[in-house]
Amino acid sequence: MEKIEYTGGEKRKYQRLNKQFVVRIQIPEISKEWDMVLIKDISKGGLLFRYHKEFGVGMSLNLKISVAFNKSSILCVGKIVRIKVSGNPKSYDVGISFTKLAESNALLIESVIEKISSDKTKKEQRAEKKLI
Repeated sequence: MEKIEYTGGEKRKYQRLNKQFVVRIQIPEISKEWDMVLIKDISKGGLLFRYHKEFGVGMSLNLKISVAFNKSSILCVGKIVRIKVSGNPKSYDVGISFTKLAESNALLIESVIEKISSDKTKKEQRAEKKLI
């Protein structure tokens, strides 16, 4: 299975949120079962999660993403675009690019990212004021 580690400059098109969300993944090439993972970050264009099994770059995954309270899971398809091996025992940071994502779901992800980022900025500003 091919491993690619990107070492160049920033190539992301969309704002990325470093917040953990629960995502269920299914790899149709391997199993009909869904597995649960905790993502490390997410954007309108893709996500990153750590996994204990090895995959290959280019593989497709079905995803169920829970990003907002009282909302149904977002169902979409993604393609593995990079894998980074780390740790002992080995684990894999798996980078996914969304290949099939309804525009309404892309906008939902984007709005959740903007809201959480805005709330985080406000908290940081309040904390700074307390220090002054």
